[in-house]
Amino acid sequence: MRRVEELLPGVTTVTPHARYYSLHAYVATVLSARDDLAPVDTLRRCEVVFAAVSILHARRFPDEHRGMAQAHGQDIISASMSDGELNVAKLAAARSYAQAKRGFLGPYLASERLLGLVTPGGELLHPGPNADARRLESAFEGLLDLALKDSIPCDVLEDYSSLCLCGRDARERGWLRSLMFPNQLMGEAAPP
Repeated sequence: MRRVEELLPGVTTVTPHARYYSLHAYVATVLSARDDLAPVDTLRRCEVVFAAVSILHARRFPDEHRGMAQAHGQDIISASMSDGELNVAKLAAARSYAQAKRGFLGPYLASERLLGLVTPGGELLHPGPNADARRLESAFEGLLDLALKDSIPCDVLEDYSSLCLCGRDARERGWLRSLMFPNQLMGEAAPP
C-alpha cells in the first residue's frame, strides 16, 4: 500500500471508482454555490441517483462494465428499482443505501483532499483548489435536478448515461486524469 501511495498519489485500493472523485467534487461545488441545500442530504441524494444511473447502464450495456466493481449501494438501490421507480428520498435517508452518515464519501475523502478536489469544512466539504466548477457542472449536467426529486421513473434515468460511473461519456475524464497523473505517461501528454 505504501508503494502505491508513493507512485500514484491519490489512488488507493479502497476507492474502486474514479468517477466518485469527480462526483464528490461536483457536490462540493454545488454546495458552495447554494446555501439552500442540506449538505449531507444533497450528497446522499446525488450518490443514489449516480448509482441508479450506473446500475441501469450496466444492465443495458454489460460489456462496458465487465471487470468493474458495482456502484456503491448497488444491492439496495437495484432491489428498490424493481417496480420501475427510484425512490430517491427513501434511499437517501439515513442508514438506507449506505450506513455511514456521509454515504460513500469516507473511503475517497483523503485521496480527494490530496488531489485538491475538496477541502474540509462545515458539515461536509468545500471545493478544493483543483475543483473546476464549470467542468464539473458540465460533467454532471442534470444530476442535481434529478437528485432533488423524491421519486424518478427508471426510464427517465436511462437518458442520463453521461452520469454513469463507467465513464464512457464522462466529460471530465481528461481533466481528472491530468489531476491524478500530472506528469506525462508513456509519452502521452496530459489531456486537456
